[in-house]
Amino acid sequence: MHQKYYELTVRSISEENHVNMMAILDKMWGVDYQDNGEFDVPKQITDKTTSFADLKTLDDLIGLKEVKKYFKRLANYPATKKIMNAYGVEFPKGFLLYGSPGTGKSYSVECLQGEALKNDVVIVKEVFAHATHASKFINSAANGMQEVYTKLVKQVQNPNVDLGVFYLDEFDSIGSRRGLSNNGEDDKMKTYLNSIMDGELSREDIVFVANTNIVDVIDPSYLRSGRFVTIECEHPSDDNLKSMFELYVNKVEGNAEIKVFGKLNYNKLVIEASKKRYTGADVKEVINRSVMDTVSSLLDNEKAVFVSPPKVYEKNIISLIKSHDLIRSQKTYDKQNEIGFGDKK
Repeated sequence: MHQKYYELTVRSISEENHVNMMAILDKMWGVDYQDNGEFDVPKQITDKTTSFADLKTLDDLIGLKEVKKYFKRLANYPATKKIMNAYGVEFPKGFLLYGSPGTGKSYSVECLQGEALKNDVVIVKEVFAHATHASKFINSAANGMQEVYTKLVKQVQNPNVDLGVFYLDEFDSIGSRRGLSNNGEDDKMKTYLNSIMDGELSREDIVFVANTNIVDVIDPSYLRSGRFVTIECEHPSDDNLKSMFELYVNKVEGNAEIKVFGKLNYNKLVIEASKKRYTGADVKEVINRSVMDTVSSLLDNEKAVFVSPPKVYEKNIISLIKSHDLIRSQKTYDKQNEIGFGDKK
């Protein structure tokens, strides 16, 4: 882990968690440190190629080409900023990722920070979720958003930080059209959000990333030019589904002490998964469940000897795909697309 990110991490934690955090950093990143009385100072930093082995980057994000295009520029923000300034234009202030559940909206944000570190760029992120801060008290949501944003501003003022990301989770509960509810407190939150995006409180070194399953309810003020660039996170193509199956099978095999899977025909898996409009989350779940079912059958057999353990075969996975009912939110999303949403005529 490079020096400036290490120092930033150490100085951002509270004193009572300092010792525990240092132990975690030592284990995760292989950092050797010594106590100087106030902060532990690293004596050597593990080689970058090995330090980043377990970090998620945009290379782990399958499909979502439009998301990758913008996030790669964010992950190399200092260079991007110089080029944009040279051409006299501004980088987009925000990105609204929308699409059905499981298509990788939240996962792509996780990959962004790892991608940045790969470029020796430090991105700090703060998350605001309406459900966490909303309450019966006056201005609770607006105050909660202000608290999170103020915390992010303090972090980006650190000279070692290149960019701040204000992540708005489940944006349909934050930026829905005004008048859809009788909650005036939520309108104050929306007004504050507008002011920090492109008002007096906005900053060039902070961008906004939001995700939603339902873009139809978002207030037009957020969709106008100059605020959010809307990016659809579409269902994976058949080729992407095949890559996802290979990815999650290899992840299981990589963590296992034995050979878990028999020979798999990925094309047959894709045919069945495509019929159910599978997402990356669905692929991950069905692979995990297929292994769990095999393990359960082994444990249920009291006479079983762990000499030649059963493997997971193609037929086991296909059987699960055929019986796997789409999650309720996916069905709701599909229905909304068919009949429209809200007051659309």
